[in-house]
Amino acid sequence: MKKKVRVDKPTEQPLRVLISGFGNIAAGYASDPQMKKYYNYASHIQVLNDHPQFDCDSVIDIDDSALLHAQRVWNITKTGKDILDIPHLDEIDIVVISSPPGENRFELIKKLPNLKGVIVEKPLGADINEATRFARICEERDIVVQVNFLRRAEKTCRELSARGLESRIGPLQAANIYYGNGLLNNGSHMVDLARMLIGEVQAVQALSAAKNYRQGPIKDDINIHAILYFRSGIVATMSAIDFQYYRENSLDMWGQKGRLALAQEGSFQYSWSLKPNRLITGEREIALDDMEVKQTLIGDALYELYSDLAQALLHKNNVCSSARSALKTQFVLEAILTSFNSNGELIKLNHD
Repeated sequence: MKKKVRVDKPTEQPLRVLISGFGNIAAGYASDPQMKKYYNYASHIQVLNDHPQFDCDSVIDIDDSALLHAQRVWNITKTGKDILDIPHLDEIDIVVISSPPGENRFELIKKLPNLKGVIVEKPLGADINEATRFARICEERDIVVQVNFLRRAEKTCRELSARGLESRIGPLQAANIYYGNGLLNNGSHMVDLARMLIGEVQAVQALSAAKNYRQGPIKDDINIHAILYFRSGIVATMSAIDFQYYRENSLDMWGQKGRLALAQEGSFQYSWSLKPNRLITGEREIALDDMEVKQTLIGDALYELYSDLAQALLHKNNVCSSARSALKTQFVLEAILTSFNSNGELIKLNHD
């Protein structure tokens, strides 16, 4: 497949890439006809096929059909079920880890002696200890880690993060998070987005009396309703919905001057402004029937995540979605699970 021309300041030469795990986020979503309408880049292989700063020639996966798909559809020349099936491992610059967390992540890093960077799916580890160990090993070897919380690379979210949120809706009063298909799965994306836009979480409390249920692609993941207490004083509810009825992952924020929501998986930005209250003289209201809708650039965010990593390697600067940041998100998730298992006890965080 011929690569498209994109305007990016190039690295000195393309970085050789190995993908570990060739499932949906690595390749499968590229063939979804609905996603194609909104996502230019729904999978890692689409980015790697187009991006001039990366050259992906190697894939490992335990599934024969996944390897055949890599060979026939994406012209991957080096495939195998084990990393030792791939030749010249000392020439691999980047590994994309889209397989589940576990010991295989440590073995991958160990067998790639000249690794410069990692793009990894969340969570970093099956638990906080494993995640911390992974981050520490990469840091000790001077390997740059970019975690696929893609909203950190999306233009709309980045603009809102840089004081743009308060300029749009004023100081925040409250927020509501909606997610499904697992706390560690989609819940992690929404907690990370809330950290990006609202600030750090200082305490959490699971609503253990609410209906909780297991669901999602990550083993033993669970949907939990919870409350997040931010250092800024903002309190956010976190509500789980059942994806068998419909999907949604969204962050709804209420400011002093308006309301803004990032919804439809972050693909659209909805905003409402203040107007005179239609029911009571002298009061104001958020005009819910006067909504502004803008499409975000979430469909290009995965490409931008890769560009950000390439520039970090070239200029020795920080990536936008680092392992240290992802660890803070995982600390929040772990605290929610602890609270859930403690019948809704308030859990304070200290993850600096």
